[in-house]
Amino acid sequence: MSNGETVWRRVFGLDVRSLAVLRIGLGLVLLGNLCDLTPDIGAFFSDEGLLPRTARMQLNASEAATAPPHWCSLHMLSGATWYQELLIGAGIVLSGCVVLGYRTSWALFGSWILLVGLQARNPLILIGGDDVLRCLLFWCLFLPLGACWSLDARRTGPPPQRTICNAASAALLIQLACIYVFSGLLKSDPPWRSEFTALYLALSGDHHTTRLGLALLDYPRLLQVLTLATLVLEMAGPLALFMPWRTARLRMAAIASFWGLHLGILATMDVGIFSPICMVYWTALLPAAFWDSPFLRNGLSRSCVPLVESEPTASAPTAGGLSVLFAPALIALLVSYVLLLNVARLASQNLETRLTPSPVQILGDAAQLDQFWCMFAPRPFEYGGWINVNGTLANGERVNLWQPELPVQDSRPPVVSEVYRNMRWRKVMVNLFERDCPTHTQCVDAYLRRRWNEAHPSERQIEAAEAILVKELILLPGQGASRGQTELEVLWRSSRTRSDGWTALPQPPR
Repeated sequence: MSNGETVWRRVFGLDVRSLAVLRIGLGLVLLGNLCDLTPDIGAFFSDEGLLPRTARMQLNASEAATAPPHWCSLHMLSGATWYQELLIGAGIVLSGCVVLGYRTSWALFGSWILLVGLQARNPLILIGGDDVLRCLLFWCLFLPLGACWSLDARRTGPPPQRTICNAASAALLIQLACIYVFSGLLKSDPPWRSEFTALYLALSGDHHTTRLGLALLDYPRLLQVLTLATLVLEMAGPLALFMPWRTARLRMAAIASFWGLHLGILATMDVGIFSPICMVYWTALLPAAFWDSPFLRNGLSRSCVPLVESEPTASAPTAGGLSVLFAPALIALLVSYVLLLNVARLASQNLETRLTPSPVQILGDAAQLDQFWCMFAPRPFEYGGWINVNGTLANGERVNLWQPELPVQDSRPPVVSEVYRNMRWRKVMVNLFERDCPTHTQCVDAYLRRRWNEAHPSERQIEAAEAILVKELILLPGQGASRGQTELEVLWRSSRTRSDGWTALPQPPR
């Protein structure tokens, strides 16, 4: 084996045991994501919910963001709740097959098809973790995730190679690096680069902050250190993936560092599946030295590694995955798409930027690898606050449309993030002011009014509705109290006409 081949294998090689852990973690995240969505299937995916299929087709580019287009979604074939439940049930079964490693290649492919369709059906409940999950799942289609610790492996025997090194393993690493490097590069404003107040602003943003995150606001100096550490880790940490010397130690250090980062995010912010799927992604990079350590050598590692420990002299194609003769060229084009798209959007600072129509763009669209890693970039919001959604009855009584079981919330909630049932519902409401989303706004208004009216008698029907964003300017330490001037922003107002139709009332410009 030449020196070049040795370096290539050292940098881009992935241990089959690590790929097995990746498979199990990926399947569990898929399973957990679908189970979390199950109580809200009707609200999120049926025609009686927040976004009917006709409205989905009217979403603008800002509303659709990086989600797949609506025409590739199996969920768009019917608006019935039972049909949506059927598709999600199928996804749960396939996720279980991924965890167990049963017919792994087909289970991964089916899971990818259903995940793309699920995300395409309702882009307005998606966050960055959904993009990570979709991209990771696609690259896994080309890797033998079922070669170890799986039902497939019990049937076919141990894998012929311990290390997988091919175009797909390289793509997996490059995609992971893009998530963090471009996220760091997009964080270009002073709160990240010179003032180091970004985490203080982010945690003061209320809508996603947990109780622990709120408690950390009492330690602004610590948050400055963590801000700088986060930026440095995002920019420099992925370089450890491509070092041809001391590779195992550097990768273990990188994995530990990024796991620490995501555990911190998970404890202080409600970010849904973002941290869990990123932590799962990093397990793919666990080096052979980890599995060959004395602690593990006589345990699980022996169950899938051939007794002959020497590596093969060539990187022959490995059975499993969707590896075919044209796969390396296809993967190379798709990696080019990922890199070019991230560079173009970094330059424009705009998620609506697309590449010039070309074969690379067509392939990227087909693979659904659209992405933009702008987490709290170029800077976090400079205001916190909460949203009031109220209705008015015929007798003039005001009611709480967002939480009908509670009275009207005119004062600040103790913990704003806890007024949302889960992260998906939070995203529904936060999108009303984070994006240009007129169709989404009208749909949320109609859904909340309809939900109230269906649950109450005719004399208590809604006559008018409004949603108000209460914005509180965030004051940095040394500027006084943590909360500054309060400003009210109308997200929508609507009123029922004599003909029982509804009309949107004029709103002030944003």
